[in-house]
Formats: sequence, C-alpha cells, structure tokens
Amino acid sequence: MLCCRGAWSDETPSEDRLLPPSTEEAIPGEQSELAPGDASEQPPAESEQPPAESESGQTEPVATTSLAAGEDALARRATWQEPTYDEVEMQIREWLDGLDVPSDMRGELDRVWSDNRERTARAAVNAILQTAAMVDPRAKDLWQLVRQTKPSESSPDLSLFDDPRLPGVVRHNLRLAYGIWLANTRLYDESLEILGKLELEQAADPGALLFYRGANNYRLRQREPGIQALGQLLERESEIPVRFARVAKLMKSELEALKPDSLDEVAKLMDSIHVRLDHGRAGKRVRTEEDDVIAKLDKMIEKLEQQRQQQQQQQQSGQGGQNQPSSPKSDSSLPQMSAPGNVDPKDVDGPVDWGNLPPKEREEALQELGKRYPSHYRDVIEEYFRDLARKEVESP
Repeated sequence: MLCCRGAWSDETPSEDRLLPPSTEEAIPGEQSELAPGDASEQPPAESEQPPAESESGQTEPVATTSLAAGEDALARRATWQEPTYDEVEMQIREWLDGLDVPSDMRGELDRVWSDNRERTARAAVNAILQTAAMVDPRAKDLWQLVRQTKPSESSPDLSLFDDPRLPGVVRHNLRLAYGIWLANTRLYDESLEILGKLELEQAADPGALLFYRGANNYRLRQREPGIQALGQLLERESEIPVRFARVAKLMKSELEALKPDSLDEVAKLMDSIHVRLDHGRAGKRVRTEEDDVIAKLDKMIEKLEQQRQQQQQQQQSGQGGQNQPSSPKSDSSLPQMSAPGNVDPKDVDGPVDWGNLPPKEREEALQELGKRYPSHYRDVIEEYFRDLARKEVESP
C-alpha cells in the first residue's frame, strides 16, 4: 500500500486516518496473516481416523479439503488480480532500455529494484515513483509532493498522467500515488476524481486502488459505490494486508447500515463540513451542507414530537376507557355545587413548543445524547436550541 508517509520508508502506513474517531479505537493491533490457532497449524484431533490401508498394504490418502484449496477457489471467483513484483520490474526495465540513461544513473536505478526486500505491490509502486523521479523532472516534483503529510498550495504537473512518451505502467501508477496522497490529506473529492480514471488492470497495487476508492466513497456518503469497491477488495481478503481488510470491513458495515436522514448521516455530513472548513473552503457547497444539517435535525425533532404526541393521545384514551363504569348507577343525581366554580384559565389549546424545554429537562436530554453519541452531536443540538431562542426574541 502507498500513503503519504509510508510510501518512501518502512514506516507503517496510516490508512486508519480515514476513519472517524468513533471507529479508530475499534481497530485492534496488526496480527500476522495466519493467526495462532489457525486450522492449518493445528494437530489432528484424537478422534480423527488414521489413513486407511488398501489390500496391498499401501496407505491411501484421506480425502480432505485443505485451506490452500479453499483459497484457490476464492481466488478463481475474484474479479481482480495483483501483478507480481517481477512482472512490474520487467516492464520498467524494458522502458529504461529504450532511454539514453548514463551508466552511473543506470546503476542507481538497478539498485532501486534489486535491493528491495519486500517485493510487494506497495514496494513496486514506490520503486516506480523513485525510478520516474530520477529520469523525469515532473515526476520528481510529484514524488516530493506525495512525501508531504499536509496539503500543499502547489499543484503537480498533471500532464504527465496522459503523456504518451511515458509507458502506461509509469503514468498509471503516478496517478495512483497522487490519488492516495489526496485521500490521506482529506481531499476526498479530488482523490476520487483522480482514482476514478484508473482501471484495476492498470495499477501495480489494485488493492490500494480499491481501498482508497472505497474510503473516498465512505467519507462522501456514497453508499452503493463504496459497498461495491470495498466488497470487491474483500474478494481477496486472505491476500491483502490485514489492516486493509479490517478497515474495509468496518467501512463497509457502516455504509450498509447508513440510512437517509439518520444521525449517522448527519454526523458524516458534519464531518464533511469540518474537513472543508479546515482546508479554507467556505463556498456554496459548504453552506448547502450546513443547511442540510439543520434541515435534517429539524425533521428528526419534528418526528420525535409527533411520536410524543401520539403516545400522549394513546395514554389518554387508555385512561378514559378505564374510568368509564361498566353499568350506570341506578339512582343517580347531580351533586350540589357549593363552591363558586372559579377556575384558573390555562392555554391548553396553544401550540406545543418542543424546542423550548425547561432547562432541567433540556440538560438531561443533552446528557443522555452525550452518552450515546459523539460529542459533536451535542454541539449541533445546543446550536439548534440557541437558534430557536434567537428566533423567539426576534419575533414580535
């Protein structure tokens, strides 16, 4: 995998930065691909029968379904395949053979590929970037950019992504690296646009391409595309990095549970606003999303008010039925009215002001909200109450 920090060293990539705070702590530490106690490492149970012997005395193999056979069957069903490190290296060397490269530089380029110990898809992408940076100034600028951990005011020369003088293996993976960097700097729209122009067959690390596509969809609340990308990534769950699989499962499950006009959708919308404001973007889209947050909260509060009124009506109708006698009193008469009959007039027919709860009840509701949901929900609700109070003061 390639990310803004781990792309150029052995430092562990930080793709879990794409998750909201509520899910970051849920990711356990990395484990090996084969966890202790896996079926492939366990000794046979005592109840298992030994291999049967034929009449000739030769041992016959017992028919079993191996773990490797199951993985092979899964691989046959997968819709994508990762190229090997050697295949990518061969394409790069063919390209370099056609260039007029000085001998000393050629030695450095050879060491980029031959001295790489990992020989993984992530390592192949990194080697492509280093190779391109040594022979093309535009690629060098991009290489320096993606090593940064924060957004940059400068933009790389994107013409190299479509330059026919560069082989596809270089152009496509430069695009992949830039798209991943955009995602890691929380520029999700831009990242999705860059990565959306890549096919899986064009990427040296198709798993990273699927992961970051799904992560962008997750952040932008694009339910169906996100589920599709993450589901496709998990087709090769046993082959991709463990951290990819864990984070992808979390994002996919949240997208599957995402419902329109829910608190989860409001939370993701608020997160989108927060990210855009952090990048200094306060244009029309941000204002529209802010209005959407208020509208969705108004809709939820109105729905809660209707449910409360229905419950009160049901309780009143139930109490009325219990107070009715089963048979009328035989000798009934009107009681004598000795009191003057003065009553305290109450405005019982006026509108119910759901927003102006008593301070004590409002604080209890906010405390309960803080127990069940992240702290920024409380901030939005408090802002809603303040908005109601301002409108009440301004109204004649």
